[in-house]
Amino acid sequence: MSPVESLEWRYATKKFDNTKRISDSDFKEILKTLQLAPSSYGLQPFEFWVIEDETLRAELKERAFNQPQVTDASHLILFLSRTDFAETDIDKFIELSQEVRDIPNEQAQQYAEMMKGAVLSKSTRDIEEWTSLQTYLAIGQTLKVAA
Repeated sequence: MSPVESLEWRYATKKFDNTKRISDSDFKEILKTLQLAPSSYGLQPFEFWVIEDETLRAELKERAFNQPQVTDASHLILFLSRTDFAETDIDKFIELSQEVRDIPNEQAQQYAEMMKGAVLSKSTRDIEEWTSLQTYLAIGQTLKVAA
């Protein structure tokens, strides 16, 4: 199926059959694509939690206006936008990037300074909005892959 065909096919599931489950291999693939989700500068200023505990899912359902999908879907992923994004997060990202991609130190430090200037010069409110928008990118990718 082409990307356009898959978008034309899209369907918003309102009711889940709680006797059916996404296979473990399919769910692992969904999680892997979430780890690879695009974000500004590659910083991924969000977290995602897989909620398996039925008691917690029931509590979340109450806070989600009793939407049955929270407890009836075979899997529940909670997306969290970071509100405490800081310089240390960029430093950790650079360190990991150097390990994984073998980026020369001078180049990595230049990239770090550019990101710090672009991201950390924002107001607290603007950083919260920026992290929220990055989270929506991850949600969109996850929904596309899960469909």
